[in-house]
Amino acid sequence: FRRVLFRSGSFTQAGYKGSGPGGGLSFGEAGKFYKKFVDSGLTYETGLSYYTQSQAGEVELFATTEPKNAERVEQLLLAEIKEWAKPDYFSKTQLEDTRRKLIINHKRELNQSTEYIKSLAFWWAVTGLDYYDHYLDNLRKTGLEEVRAFVKKWVIDRPYLAGILVSPQDATTAGLKDNAGPLVDQYLSAYKKTGA
Repeated sequence: FRRVLFRSGSFTQAGYKGSGPGGGLSFGEAGKFYKKFVDSGLTYETGLSYYTQSQAGEVELFATTEPKNAERVEQLLLAEIKEWAKPDYFSKTQLEDTRRKLIINHKRELNQSTEYIKSLAFWWAVTGLDYYDHYLDNLRKTGLEEVRAFVKKWVIDRPYLAGILVSPQDATTAGLKDNAGPLVDQYLSAYKKTGA
């Protein structure tokens, strides 16, 4: 199990008026990304998650794979990100499919009061209601050029945090070492000094 997090700006902060459907583009079953990672058998699943937020956002790239493949998958995922900026990586069909899925999900939320309330509260807190009110219109305006520009500015060659969630037995078998322990101890020590 692998997660790679990139700290990024928001689509709105970056000057884009669209809603940023880039996440769905990367793992559509017809796409290059899905074929390379899932159809090949290298991962069980892989994908990208991103929520626009008013001040920042996290781009989360994830994959589920065998422990022995974890480090290889990480390197391949990081290399693949650079491909996303190329004009032929994502197709207009993928963009339209992603838009359609996001629009359907949004409309489904509107028709389920409990989901609508949760979604409205979430978006109000992280972007403001203006963003939520214009979500569908802005989603329709976002093109492949904006997706590529966002990837170039906020994802390619940016600092990231990577983590592997694996059992101690599988970590030993795969030759993975726990390098988080010292960082956790350092953080907890600093936290305790604050008296919190």
